[in-house]
Amino acid sequence: MIFPSYAINQTLNVVLCGLLVLVFLWYRFLGLKMQGFVVGIALGMGLVAGIEPLLYALKGVRAVDSQLVDLLLMGTYHVSVLVWLYFATVREEVTSNANINSVLDARKWAVEMGRLIWR
Repeated sequence: MIFPSYAINQTLNVVLCGLLVLVFLWYRFLGLKMQGFVVGIALGMGLVAGIEPLLYALKGVRAVDSQLVDLLLMGTYHVSVLVWLYFATVREEVTSNANINSVLDARKWAVEMGRLIWR
């Protein structure tokens, strides 16, 4: 019963990494910008989900001491939390492409559209 749960856990980690790559590529393809906090969470999750199967593989082959693998895994969790905290504290610069003239034009258009009566 241990092997199936181990295999399912590792498969879900690989799928999570693939989904995060697809999210980054999709945002890049559409030309959208993610918020810094969202990028931090995605990078932290990707770091843990990407390194965890590798460390468990080293542990399973017994190429490295089991305690060292556990320490590396704990270090990975701590680094991912630090990435999350860094991106959570970094302030984003807010820019706007709208100018006052376009807002005034939009208000004029709204007034003119209000005058139209559809029959």
